[in-house]
Amino acid sequence: MPGCVTVQTSRYAKLFDIIPIGVIGVMGYMAIFVAWILGEKNKGNFSRYFSLAAWGMCFFGVLFSSYLTYLEPFVIHATCTWCITSAVLMILLLWITTPFGQKALNDDRS
Repeated sequence: MPGCVTVQTSRYAKLFDIIPIGVIGVMGYMAIFVAWILGEKNKGNFSRYFSLAAWGMCFFGVLFSSYLTYLEPFVIHATCTWCITSAVLMILLLWITTPFGQKALNDDRS
C-alpha cells in the first residue's frame, strides 16, 4: 500500500522523533484491554475506576486518531488503510465503552 508507506515515512510517523505512532497505538489498545479485563475481574469501586479509565483512553484515542486522520489527506497528502481502520476501531471502542463510563460516573455521584 503506497499510501501507508508515505504516511509511515512522514515526519508525523514518530512522536518527538522517537516513538513510532504505531507503537503508541498498540500500547493504547493493550492498555484499554487491560483496563477492561481489570474492570471485569474487580467489583465495587475499582470496577468503576477501570471503566472510567477505559472510556478516557478511548476518548483520547478518538481525539488523537482524528488529528492523525486529518494530517493524512491535508498535510501528508496520502492515506493509510491501517490508520483509517484503527481510527474507526477506536470510535467503535468509544461507542462501546461510553455506557460503562456513564454508569461509573453516575455511581460515583450517588
